[in-house]
Amino acid sequence: MRNRPQRPKFKRKKLSTKRVLWRLMAVLNWGLLLSFYVGVGMFLGAYSSIAPMVPRLRELAELRITEGTKVISADGEVLAKLSEENREFVSIDEIPAQLKQAIVAVEDDAFYQHAGIDPKGILRAAWTNILSRKVKQGGSTITQQLARNAYDLRRRTLQRKIQEFLLAIEIERRYTKDEILELYLNEIYFGEHAYGVKVAAKTYFGKAPSELELAECALLAGLPKAPSHYNPFRSPERAMERRNVVLWRMSEVGYISPREAQMTAAQPLELTEERIVRGRRSYRAPYFIAYVLQQANDFFGADVVSRGGLTIHTTLNLGVQQEAEKILTAEVQRAKSRKVSEGALVALDVRTGAIKAMVGGMDFSASEFNRAVQGNRQVGSAFKPFVYTAAIEQGMRPDDTVDDSPVTYPDGQGGQYVPHNYDHTYMGEITLTKALALSRNVCAVKLIAQIGAIPVIRTAERMGIKGPLDPYLSLALGTCSTTPLDMASAFAVFANGGYRLEPYAIAKIEDAAGNVLVEHMPSPVKVMNPSTAATMTKMLAEVVVRGTASGARYRVGGLPFPAAGKTGTTSDHKDAWFVGWAEGMSCAVWVGNDKPIEMARVTGGSIPAPIWMKFMKAAVPIIAQGRTKAFVRATEIDRLAASVEQPAPEPPPGSETDDGEYSEGDFEDESSEARLNRLLRGEDPSLGEISIPPVGNESSGETEIVGICAVTGKRATSYCPRMLLRTFSKGRAPISTCPLHRDPHKERE
Repeated sequence: MRNRPQRPKFKRKKLSTKRVLWRLMAVLNWGLLLSFYVGVGMFLGAYSSIAPMVPRLRELAELRITEGTKVISADGEVLAKLSEENREFVSIDEIPAQLKQAIVAVEDDAFYQHAGIDPKGILRAAWTNILSRKVKQGGSTITQQLARNAYDLRRRTLQRKIQEFLLAIEIERRYTKDEILELYLNEIYFGEHAYGVKVAAKTYFGKAPSELELAECALLAGLPKAPSHYNPFRSPERAMERRNVVLWRMSEVGYISPREAQMTAAQPLELTEERIVRGRRSYRAPYFIAYVLQQANDFFGADVVSRGGLTIHTTLNLGVQQEAEKILTAEVQRAKSRKVSEGALVALDVRTGAIKAMVGGMDFSASEFNRAVQGNRQVGSAFKPFVYTAAIEQGMRPDDTVDDSPVTYPDGQGGQYVPHNYDHTYMGEITLTKALALSRNVCAVKLIAQIGAIPVIRTAERMGIKGPLDPYLSLALGTCSTTPLDMASAFAVFANGGYRLEPYAIAKIEDAAGNVLVEHMPSPVKVMNPSTAATMTKMLAEVVVRGTASGARYRVGGLPFPAAGKTGTTSDHKDAWFVGWAEGMSCAVWVGNDKPIEMARVTGGSIPAPIWMKFMKAAVPIIAQGRTKAFVRATEIDRLAASVEQPAPEPPPGSETDDGEYSEGDFEDESSEARLNRLLRGEDPSLGEISIPPVGNESSGETEIVGICAVTGKRATSYCPRMLLRTFSKGRAPISTCPLHRDPHKERE
């Protein structure tokens, strides 16, 4: 076996201490250099990420006054506030000095000395946290907190912390201390859905900020640290303890004396007894608000409406609305023994189509289903005016007669259709006026059989009935279904001299800066000859004076103004209506049940008509406030109706255009008819006064309104902390969406 050659042995030289130190220093230098480059890279990356924010910091003030969307009534009352953050802006001048001092003392006592970042505070907080082995103290300044909240930099990463530092420095460079403190005090969260000191003062003490006392200022200043933990409603002892900490900090800083702090700390908590209701339960006129928000969402989308700081000016009159809710609720409650559980009411201005009141049910919290606009119910005899209108348009006169006697028609399926009157009696030859006033079913069916169902359908559709209308003889008795809103709008055509206006609830919408984004302009469309409208007005006035609603009129105690309308009762007693107008306001009332339950012999004249009359007696004076015109006594309607001469026959149906609207022409109105219509409209506006052209911007499509992220200037996403509404020319709006604010769950994936 061969001997393997042995490897040569080398002696290792021992490194001197000096050489070891040099090597360690070299490694350390390289490490420091690498750390420096990494730090510079992270700094540059962070700075590049905030570069889009810096030019937009001037818009920070505009962001702060975004208080969430408000819905305002026509008489200036706030109906609802919609916001993820319940906030109302208040200027620094309206905030008491002691509240500002309390916030500075407990949050950032060096606020007036530093330039956005407080190195001493950071080191002090770090040392305190090391000693306590937990995060016990924060080193963020008020300016850093403002930057963090305003630009959603809440995630605890090194890059976000660098962004926060840089933004704080930029904010300090561009704003005064008072401006920063003002923005901060309007930004921070105080618990109980209260953002900003104004809402917080109202929430906890029922006061404006300027009315707060020292103890109250200290309590509010202590809440932002942990709003839920120190909530005075839920944990009064913890809240008082935290309040006293703030008082001692104020004395340490020198804002108050130790004796003043001691005396104030001995005071008990004095909170407001009325806790503010939030969310949909806080809405006034909730069914109307839901209807408005649905339309606003169609304009801008739900995200913009909830977070865009809009002001939605509506048509609703709060006083009229409150009377509607009170009267309808009371009357339906009273009718429970007759198996009535629900009701709806809609009232609108006949001259403009503006909705003045809307009640969609008895309890919004129990059911948000809006029966005023969503509840398609059979209208019963309330449909008959459309039949009589079609007959008048074909040349018949109010004093023409119809035979109220039994009749049988083939039903087209080998059977028979036998209409009968509500009371199963017959009156023989009677005038059209009397037949309509007394709601004789057989007469209405004979009329539709004579003139045809198609003209009746066209008439109803022209006047605004949108429900499917089947061309059967039973249509004359209201076997179709529609909504109270459509009925009130259709009857307004009679009151408005044959002109139809689309009902609307939103007058205009403004952005946070007060720029008008959408504005409604009434645009009347002629759908009926004025003489036909005048004739139908006279005939429907007889329903109230001598017809099926006359009993309700006298039970209510008479009406101080003339009125016209029609009762409606379905054959199965599941729906009852009254639709009519007076003093320029058209109103529809429906009562019944959500489930198909038969009511106990409830008719349109027994419950809906009294509701309508009580409501009109209460609402008309509210609408007419400030008018010098006295109400005309209802008995004058009789004299006027008697003095109206019968109009000449109407042009034949062939004079209609292809789209179902009458071509423009000159029609002569009899003086008494004109006087009657003026009374029922409440005044005598010329048609020219309400013929306002539609807004050009909205209809022309030249501009579009887009939600823009205030941080990046791109199209806002649902994760952008602040959004501004901007108007762009068509095709000029940003296309790309915000790259900074994205779904945090997806970012983690």
